[in-house]
Amino acid sequence: MNIPAQGQYFNNRYPALSGTQSYLASPLAIDSGFVMSGGVNDIGPNQRRAQQLRFLTPAGQTRRVRQFAHPTISYYGPSFQGLLPATGGGYAMAGTALGGGGSYALLWRFNALGDTLWLRNYRDPAVAQTPADGMCRTLDGGYALVGTAVRRRPTGDQYQQAMLLRVDSAGTLLWRRYYGNQDETRTYFVTATPDGGFLLSGYARTPLFARHSYSYLLKVDAAGAPVWEKLLGDSTVINGVGPTLATRDGNYLLMGAAGEPPIYNYRRGRQTLYKFTPAGQLLWQRTLGPTRTIPEPLAAVELADGAVVVAGQQNDTVALTRSSGVTEAFAYKVCADGDSVWFRTYRYLNGPRSDNYFSGFCAAPNGGFLGTGYLFANAPDTGTSDGWAFRIDSMGYLMAGGAPPARVCPRPTGLGLPGGATEAAAVSVYPNPSATGVFTLASAGGAEALVTDALGRVVRRQSVAAGSSPAPLDLGTAPPGVYLLRLRW
Repeated sequence: MNIPAQGQYFNNRYPALSGTQSYLASPLAIDSGFVMSGGVNDIGPNQRRAQQLRFLTPAGQTRRVRQFAHPTISYYGPSFQGLLPATGGGYAMAGTALGGGGSYALLWRFNALGDTLWLRNYRDPAVAQTPADGMCRTLDGGYALVGTAVRRRPTGDQYQQAMLLRVDSAGTLLWRRYYGNQDETRTYFVTATPDGGFLLSGYARTPLFARHSYSYLLKVDAAGAPVWEKLLGDSTVINGVGPTLATRDGNYLLMGAAGEPPIYNYRRGRQTLYKFTPAGQLLWQRTLGPTRTIPEPLAAVELADGAVVVAGQQNDTVALTRSSGVTEAFAYKVCADGDSVWFRTYRYLNGPRSDNYFSGFCAAPNGGFLGTGYLFANAPDTGTSDGWAFRIDSMGYLMAGGAPPARVCPRPTGLGLPGGATEAAAVSVYPNPSATGVFTLASAGGAEALVTDALGRVVRRQSVAAGSSPAPLDLGTAPPGVYLLRLRW
């Protein structure tokens, strides 16, 4: 049964309508509440897995469930990034079909009620396994699906590559690309970038199934050609996988987890953020939060002021055995410069060996957030493996009235260039906007930098020497707002 919702906040359990196990993922806020993807195990006489859409009221009560099953094929949805608003209304959902000796990517298109309009499959005859693990909308209203292909070399050895599918708004396959020079390159998240390209993130390691891994980030252009890639973290530990954002300041943010030396081979680490320019230059790296076992950032939301809220799951201990801790959801907020504001954890089950798995996060209309996942009970907790959803306020509390955070993000100051561009061919300004008002300005040659306010008044004038390294541009004493930057050569 659901826990009664208290006001607009809730922490609810959702048993399967049929079958034995259910989960919830990829929530979206809609006018009537929320819609999310999900799934259920053990459907029909062949005990297959089915996909679902579940609609919730703002208070967390189930309003409608749509279920999609096949008598001989199991349907799996991406666990973290699989449901999006569709062009023209309704929803698009990525998924995977498993059956017939392999797996392959799917794309559903639904109307606003969750009724199926069409279903496309993207089987590659040359590759046995091509599942879809995440998706994003493209700039032209189509979709990009990301996953991991399992392939074999002529010698028969198995290896894994990142896979990216590009389809139009009708689901027609435009192209498919494979990436990765490691024995195992897995990607779960994809983000569209303002230049029409994409960011893919996951992890990579060599050899296949090695104990240690890198966080992996790949930038590709609009045609899917690789632009640059990053292997992040210490190769002697396991580094966490996470989503990416193309942030409002024109840069890229990767949510990861930096590993620490294991205790009896159990992975532990801390939350880690990496900020990159579009050219792949690392602007900054932040490590925050407590050391925990298996920290996994799995979703992120950027707010209007450039702050970011990240959510995922972790085990609550760094003790010697996995059985000594509870898997729980977490969320944390950082300012645009990566400084920490708050860190919270969430559970439904509190037994010492139960699991509260996380698999989705979205902004809610009241300025708060909704998280989703599924529950796995071990004694003394009881019940089946059920879907889970919890709604929190803008400060991360499940109940109203929590103390406000001591850290408040500064209002950002932004720079624009004539014509509305944020970056010209010979100019790079970052971070933009800046939470402190201090920017880094890189120019291709000697120039005079002139900054004016909205009324055309000169705020700052300085020279940028030819061939010099990036120079600071300090507007820290100027009021928050948007200023115009002009460079004269």
